[in-house]
Amino acid sequence: MGIQGIAAGRAGNMFLIPLAKLRINAGDFKRLVFSEIPELARSIAGRGQEMPMTVRVGKENDIEVCYITDGCRRFLAMQFANDKLDAKITQAVCKTEPKGTTEEGRVLLQMASNEGVRFSQLEMGIGFQRLQKAGWSLAKMAAESHKSKTWVADCVALAADPEAIKAAVSAGKIKPATAKKLRSADEQTKQDTLLQADLGQKVTGKSVEEAKEERRAQGKPKEQPRVDAGIIADGLRARGFENASDNPDKKGNITIRIDQTDPPFTAVLVQ
Repeated sequence: MGIQGIAAGRAGNMFLIPLAKLRINAGDFKRLVFSEIPELARSIAGRGQEMPMTVRVGKENDIEVCYITDGCRRFLAMQFANDKLDAKITQAVCKTEPKGTTEEGRVLLQMASNEGVRFSQLEMGIGFQRLQKAGWSLAKMAAESHKSKTWVADCVALAADPEAIKAAVSAGKIKPATAKKLRSADEQTKQDTLLQADLGQKVTGKSVEEAKEERRAQGKPKEQPRVDAGIIADGLRARGFENASDNPDKKGNITIRIDQTDPPFTAVLVQ
């Protein structure tokens, strides 16, 4: 049947798709956080849909539907407008994705179509992970996304972080730069940082570095007090051992040699 059979009408290369036939596929690359839905809902309810959605035809329980590959925020805003603002939106203006679009092409399309709201570093990292699994190199991902290789690598590393850290980044509790500092931190520092973030305390990359340094200092062995062989030798001479002398060896030991008796005695003090 295709999109012509699903559409309620068309205008040029645009199709009017009933909202009941639109779906967000859980497996597609998309935003983690759909922000500002109420504001967008009010805009669409007042001025109408200004940007078309991009869709592809698929099947759900053997029934053809349209999966949104670009425009999920607009779809959610339309639902919000109907539920909360008593709008009467029944259909959305959509266009089909280019013929032969691959999964990788779909990811790039999403990255390029920001609707004025940029994808976060974490969201981009999840997209880059998909491209990596498809065999894309770091250089190719950087070139296609018009970003530096360092930035792409940081995004991929962020997407590979533990779920607790990614959740904190996604919720805006810590910044990606802070998450980067946490990668080389011990487990206790990570847990302390996440707890501070959960309590609403400001956590920065600098504070993480300070916590890491404090943890390293706590793990260092205490410095042993140093022995002054000269003082010991002076004390021995004052007590009648006239030939007492100090002699540090190559290993850092200090030898106090006492020649007052026969045979001579040697005392070794570890410094």
